[in-house]
Amino acid sequence: MKNFIIVSSALVGILLMGPLVREATADPPLTGTWSGTATCTGVVADSLKDPEDVPITIAISTVANPVNLNLDVTLTTGDFGPLLNGPPAQRYHGKSNGNGKAGKISQCGTTFGPKRSFTGVIGDVKVLTKKNVPSPFLTGKLLALDDVLDPDDAVACVFDHVVRTSATDPLVDDSCPP
Repeated sequence: MKNFIIVSSALVGILLMGPLVREATADPPLTGTWSGTATCTGVVADSLKDPEDVPITIAISTVANPVNLNLDVTLTTGDFGPLLNGPPAQRYHGKSNGNGKAGKISQCGTTFGPKRSFTGVIGDVKVLTKKNVPSPFLTGKLLALDDVLDPDDAVACVFDHVVRTSATDPLVDDSCPP
């Protein structure tokens, strides 16, 4: 009888605590198509460029469960030269942090030189969720430098309001367009 009371008490306790235990939900992966806006600033050809609300579309595929990232990024602007202007989309590759929710990326053709310099575009992406917000959103930034053509050019873009428009894998491959 004593065992019955202990087991019954334990079951009642578990049932009562059930509503107190927060339901575990998986954070969404990066894979899918994301759209929104970015705020950019920089110097291009000795001229300050500072556009806000630049339309941005990002297609992300994950490969190898989800370690490798392949991205097509389209910043719909003509302000920043060939490294960031679009369309067409610019191809990026990167590595996720292992859980598929964040990663470091670099544009195809980005070259890293001596003393921590580079020519091309590097950045990061991260999926976030907020309580009481039904869909995930993407945060991130892109930093473009061109040490070869114009070492004084530099542009930074930060994603503002970028939401997933499709969770379907857009099948971005790992090739670098010419």
